[in-house]
Amino acid sequence: ILAKKPIKYSARISRYLSGRMGPLALPHGVFELRELGPVVVSTNRLGFARCQSDAGFINYLTDYGPGATFDAAPNDDIDTYVPPSEDAVFKKAMGQLGLSKTSTDAEKMEAVVQYFRSNFTYSTELLSKSSGNHSALEMFMTTVRAGHCEYFATAATMLLRELNVPARYATGYSVQPSSLSGDIYLVRARHAHAWVIAYDKEKKLWREVDATPPNWDEAMRADVSIWEPISDFFSNLYYRYAKWRWSKDSYTKYTPTLLVPLIGVLVWRIVRNQSRKRTVAGGGFESKHYNWPGLDSEFFALEKRLHEAGLGRAANEPLLHWRDRLRSQLPGVDDLDRTLKLHRRLRFDPNGLTHPERNELRDSVGKWLSAFEAAHHVNVAEEDKKNR
Repeated sequence: ILAKKPIKYSARISRYLSGRMGPLALPHGVFELRELGPVVVSTNRLGFARCQSDAGFINYLTDYGPGATFDAAPNDDIDTYVPPSEDAVFKKAMGQLGLSKTSTDAEKMEAVVQYFRSNFTYSTELLSKSSGNHSALEMFMTTVRAGHCEYFATAATMLLRELNVPARYATGYSVQPSSLSGDIYLVRARHAHAWVIAYDKEKKLWREVDATPPNWDEAMRADVSIWEPISDFFSNLYYRYAKWRWSKDSYTKYTPTLLVPLIGVLVWRIVRNQSRKRTVAGGGFESKHYNWPGLDSEFFALEKRLHEAGLGRAANEPLLHWRDRLRSQLPGVDDLDRTLKLHRRLRFDPNGLTHPERNELRDSVGKWLSAFEAAHHVNVAEEDKKNR
């Protein structure tokens, strides 16, 4: 992925892979992947990697170290953007950091981390909610001052951007310093975490910034079930089976671990899988049809038409940022606020849209396209007239 680094660490990562495709868990600063087997690996400009494989389990080595990452250079229009509705609250917080005009980017990052860890507390409860004209993020910053990692990561991203430090919101898993045995670590669902990667312009590299108070893992462990050790036992047995099944190692190496409980687990999985197969028409993976909600949204036709007119959404440009850009480029065309809200609800709200709302989305897209075409033809005619 990158050139080798003078300081190098290595970690072997194992994970299950369903649906033949999934994200690769990678440490920050990874520069080489080894022993992945016959897979296709794709990366994008935001430091995300995924693999495509016929295996249901992947077990690979990562080499990583401090310094360069494969994240693309920052985009000032996007990575320093603060929504106007949130600008005032973060400008006020800026004045509480004690920074000077000569502060470096690294000093700004450290000041942001200390600000949140000194003045806020971690909570698994959803305490910050929008109230009147005040957003949930504003309530978190000014009144509640407590929340889970998503709040801290979002707020730290906005505050760093306000300080002219390009920043991106990142999600993944945090490996906690509590090993199963030796140097083997189990990453659980509760280790899902959010943080920030911020760009140090002096060093020309991305750094990880975690503003969440460090006791967050203790808070998550407080709700651990007493049955977790038993669950871990069976999970470990299945892990060893999967490791053998998808590797070329000798079966006898794992014979001591294939105990009677594992046989019971395997029988249960076989029965369950057979039951699932009977409910799927056509049987095979290729015959499955995943009907993701909102893929038939009329808004995509609008987006395609704007792309054809040279006003398309840039790569990785947020929808709302694109909307604001269209406002300045198409002053004579109606706003897209309501249309966008309906489209986003159709795509991401589990409840979707009601029948009248879906009709409203369809009608608003049609009216918008008609207005755009009329304005576009007028502009083209005027341009032709000038050229003649």
